[in-house]
Amino acid sequence: RDAACYVAWALARAYAPSVIKPYVVMLAQGLLTVAVFDREINVRRAAAAAFQEHVGRQGNFPHGIVINTTADYFTLGSRSRA
Repeated sequence: RDAACYVAWALARAYAPSVIKPYVVMLAQGLLTVAVFDREINVRRAAAAAFQEHVGRQGNFPHGIVINTTADYFTLGSRSRA
C-alpha cells in the first residue's frame, strides 16, 4: 500500500494534467480512502502526501485545497482524528 501511494505521488510529478485528467476522480477517491481508513500511520500519511502532490501540481482534484487543510499530515497521524 505504501508503494502504491508512492506511485500515485510519482504520477503527479511525471505527467501533465491533461494526461491524468481522465483518472482524477478514481485517484482522488482511492487516495482519500487510504488516507482516512488505513490501519498504518505511514500509509495514511503517504496517501495524504500523494493527494497533496496532485492538488499542487495537477490542480484538477475536486475540492483539493479544502480536503488538504482538513486531512493534513498531523491530523492523519491519529486514527481517532482521521
